[in-house]
Amino acid sequence: SPKKGRDFFFFFFLSTMVWLKKLDEENENGTRKIIRKNYSTATQERLHKVKTMSWSTLGATNMYELVQVPEGESENEWIALNAYDFFNELHMLFEFVYNTDAYNAIKKPGDGFPPGFQYRIKDTTKKKPKLVTATEYVDQMLTWIESNIENSDIFPDDDEHTFPPDFISKYVKEIFVKMFRIFAILYATFLPTMKELDVAQHLNTSFKHYVYFALQYDILPEEDELTPLKKQLSPHLSGYKEEKEAFLAGKKLKV
Repeated sequence: SPKKGRDFFFFFFLSTMVWLKKLDEENENGTRKIIRKNYSTATQERLHKVKTMSWSTLGATNMYELVQVPEGESENEWIALNAYDFFNELHMLFEFVYNTDAYNAIKKPGDGFPPGFQYRIKDTTKKKPKLVTATEYVDQMLTWIESNIENSDIFPDDDEHTFPPDFISKYVKEIFVKMFRIFAILYATFLPTMKELDVAQHLNTSFKHYVYFALQYDILPEEDELTPLKKQLSPHLSGYKEEKEAFLAGKKLKV
């Protein structure tokens, strides 16, 4: 309902302001921060449209249209900008559940992962990857993603740097795997908490945006990675196809 949408908007707005203030305080201590980039006007408008879907009806806007490269933007730049944005969104979503009962209940290695899955991290001191808690895994992956997207040799931030030839195949695809795993953990372990906080709708929109974007640029993880979120993934796979067909049909009519 409109009232529910407004209530969500105000809650989300206030929560975001508190979160940004907290991040600014953390920045002074040298901990992880939100990554800001000067988006072009067209890109800002496109990303804003995606975000407004967080408090409106999910099916009211054609998400397929929103993931298209804005006119005048290069595809690599558009993918890079969205990688920044997805990182910031996942960071924010994880901050919402930080220090909740569900978060604090995760105590031993292996806890908090999707049923039947245990993601591990590389241990430089051992040959085998290390098993950690889901919360530690998310924190490590956000740190790893941040280190990559702040590296100007990978994600250029001025005219002196260019995208590496393997920007998509080596870096972006791996980043999107890590992001998918974070989404899987959020859904598997923290969805009830996010519903209580009234931010589950934002998680759903963020994931839908992620799936549509990954499908559009062929950076969705391999099939074996997708299993934990098959239920959540299914409507977006069909929705993407239907919206693509509708978008292309409408484009033909305009010609």
